[in-house]
Amino acid sequence: MRIHVPSALAAARESTPAGPKVTAADGEDLVLEMRDAAETSFDLLLDAMCLSREVEDAARQRAASDRVLVVDRMGWVKANALMLTELLEHLDGPGSGTDGDRRTHSRGGLGTVLGAARQKLSSARSGAEARSAGVQLGTVLGILSRRVLGQYEPMRRPGALILNAPTILAMEQRLQLNSRDFRLWVAFHETTHRVQLALAPWIRGEVIDRIGRLLNTEESLGDLLAQLPAALRGEVSLAHAALSVEGQRAMEDITAIMTLLEGHADVMMDWAGKRVIPSVSRIRRVFDASRRSDTGLRAAAMRLIGSEEKLAQYEDGAQFVRTVIRQAGMDGFNRVWSSPSALPSSSELQHPESWVSRVVPDTPGTV
Repeated sequence: MRIHVPSALAAARESTPAGPKVTAADGEDLVLEMRDAAETSFDLLLDAMCLSREVEDAARQRAASDRVLVVDRMGWVKANALMLTELLEHLDGPGSGTDGDRRTHSRGGLGTVLGAARQKLSSARSGAEARSAGVQLGTVLGILSRRVLGQYEPMRRPGALILNAPTILAMEQRLQLNSRDFRLWVAFHETTHRVQLALAPWIRGEVIDRIGRLLNTEESLGDLLAQLPAALRGEVSLAHAALSVEGQRAMEDITAIMTLLEGHADVMMDWAGKRVIPSVSRIRRVFDASRRSDTGLRAAAMRLIGSEEKLAQYEDGAQFVRTVIRQAGMDGFNRVWSSPSALPSSSELQHPESWVSRVVPDTPGTV
C-alpha cells in the first residue's frame, strides 16, 4: 500500500485551522523557548533516571545528532505522512518488483507490449489507491494535529524531536496554564522518548518489527483506512477495527511496548518536572481532566485510536513504572532498557511484580 503525500497534505490543509494567531515576535519567542526546553529537559531527565556515568555518556553520544524541530500543524502532518511512507517502504524491503513482470518483458514482441500495458494499468490503479489513501490519511492527521503536542521520531536517521507549536499554544491558552511551565512539561514528555531510544536503540527495530507483523496479517492498510469514518463516529475503535485474531495479537504486541514507553514518559515528566516546574501539580490535574472531557473534534480524534484504550495506555504504563520503581528502585526499572527480552509482556504490565521477579530477581522486595 502506497501513500501519495501531496494528497495527504491537501486533505489536511482543507480541514485544519492554522491555530492561534500570534505576532512574529511572539512566534519566534515560542520557537526559541521550545527549543531551549527540549535541550534542558534532556539533561534533567538523564539526571533523574539515576544512570551510571558510562550509560549516560553512551546515551548522550547516541542522541547527539538528533534534531529538535518546532513546526506548525502542517509541518506535523507532513512529518507523519512521510514517516508512514518511509515505514511502509522499509517494510516492503528492496527488490519489490515481481519476477513475473521481468519474465513477461524478456519474451519480446507481443509479450513486451502486453507486459508494458499490464504495468501501466497496475501503475494507474496503484496511483489512484495511493491518492485515496493519502486523502484519508491526511484527513485523520489534520484532525490529530489539533490534539498532538509533539513526538519523538526515531524512524529516520538522525532522530527528530518534533514539537507542534500552534497546538501547544492553543492548549495552554484553553487550559489557562503558565506558558513557561507547560512548554517545559510537554518537552519533558517528548524528550523522555528521545532518552528511551538513546538508552535502547534496539527499540526502533522492535517497533518496526511489531508493526511489520501487523501489516503482514490478513488486513491491509486500506482495510484499516476504510474504517476511519466509523471510527470518527465512535462506532468502532481503530485500534481493533477490521482486525483478525492474528491481527489483534499483533496489535497487542504493539500496544504493550507503547504502553511502557508512554507510561514511562508520563511518570518522568512529573518526576523530573517537579524540580523545575512550580505548577506541575496543577498542570497534571487540569491536563488529565481535559483528556477525559473531550468533545467535538477532539473527541473524534481520540476515538480514532480508541480514547479509552489510549488513556489506559498512559495509566497502565505509568502504574507499571511506579510499581516497579517502588519495588526494585530506579536501577531495577532501568533494566527494561537492557534488551528486547526485558520488555514487559501485556500480562506483566498488569502484574508488575511478575516482571520484577523475572527481570530483577535479586530485588529484596518492596522498598
